[in-house]
Amino acid sequence: MKLSQLIIPRTAAVFLLAVLASVAIAQGLPTAKPEAVGMSSSKLKALKVALQSEVDQGKFPGAVVMIARNGKLVFSEAVGNWTKSLASRSPKTPSFAFTR
Repeated sequence: MKLSQLIIPRTAAVFLLAVLASVAIAQGLPTAKPEAVGMSSSKLKALKVALQSEVDQGKFPGAVVMIARNGKLVFSEAVGNWTKSLASRSPKTPSFAFTR
């Protein structure tokens, strides 16, 4: 598989997730504890640890993850940086991409 075949779908997926997350933020999605909607805080924390591991291995520069259930935001975390370039790194925050 060519590198361009991998990059385009990933870029499209990241863009779509960014759009959906910005809509959720703009609408002021209410928040809840994960257990209040049948989810596990410990498993969501494990997700952040797994993503950070991928960033640390250089598989991708960073990610912003937002998870909602039953119309309530239960997880909003950011790991890594916006670019792989060490000279221009800026840490990710959950709202950074959506407030520019």
